Amino acid sequence: MAYGSDLGLTAYLTATGRTLPGTTTAEIARFWGSLYVDQFEQCYRGTALQFDASFPRDLWTTVPLNVEHAAYEAGYAWASGVVIFGGGGTAGGQVTSEAVDTLKVTYAAPQDGWGYWESNMFILPAAYALLLPFMKHKGGFYPSALVV
Repeated sequence: MAYGSDLGLTAYLTATGRTLPGTTTAEIARFWGSLYVDQFEQCYRGTALQFDASFPRDLWTTVPLNVEHAAYEAGYAWASGVVIFGGGGTAGGQVTSEAVDTLKVTYAAPQDGWGYWESNMFILPAAYALLLPFMKHKGGFYPSALVV
């Protein structure tokens, strides 16, 4: 399920002074942008009400506008050629040293359990910033629930 609507994406981009590249359609951009939003499923507060998408959740019975806008931002980035899914990996498994004569190879140790996506959440700062109020902190705290 893609978040928002084709007209919503076009209106959002117009309001922010941008247009979708002619190489794609709004429907395709929303599809990829929605996949970007859904990749953070394990980080969101509450439980998804649908099996095929992260929103709506039991804390928000409709899809919040910020979630739609995050999908639009990610979809626009994808349509503009930004690599939003991959292009790298964790340090685990990379060759750190190599010897030819005795055929010795040393690999980097795996990271702390957080994978590539969790370590690179800021690939799309605008989309991630729009999703941040719906996320819980890695330690279980909610970033939008801080009391001063």
